[in-house]
Amino acid sequence: MPTVGSPTLLSINLPPIALTSFFTYQDGQGLISIHYSPTLSLCLILGATPTPYPFFLWPSSSPAFAPPNNITEFRVRCACLSPPPNNHIAYMMDWKNKVFKIDLRARSVVQIGDLNLERGALSVKEEPAAMGVTAEGKVKVFWRQGGGLWIYELGGEGIAARKKEKENLRGLWEDAGGWG
Repeated sequence: MPTVGSPTLLSINLPPIALTSFFTYQDGQGLISIHYSPTLSLCLILGATPTPYPFFLWPSSSPAFAPPNNITEFRVRCACLSPPPNNHIAYMMDWKNKVFKIDLRARSVVQIGDLNLERGALSVKEEPAAMGVTAEGKVKVFWRQGGGLWIYELGGEGIAARKKEKENLRGLWEDAGGWG
């Protein structure tokens, strides 16, 4: 199981390529994901280290942004990038199961949900999660818990954001011939 070591200085020089998103699952040093926007010349880096770090990085010649003020938990469990045309919007869930919307254009981080009650008491084996977002902005979080394969959907923007749905996909998985 990967562990988080002492904080290290991270410097990444990205060439001007047409890469809109690169994802890597925890690399043993605490890196969760990197999202690069060539149109904004901005990189979003999310990690699993408890030490505060800047989320947004400019090219190496520019000054670094300070860590977001409204974030108290810097250990990120999972993250995803919105599909075009909203690929300047990313989402993340921290280790306290709070879900945040990240706007690379505005360089803002806003909490949009808290799944702590929905995820409940998890064993260490059940803690990992994955997330994705639809073109309509519906954020979906997936995890295993006991015998269940859970999906939790947070609605889109505005009033629709209050709509939440949790569903066990175990039956669907078994119907498709899945096991385990």
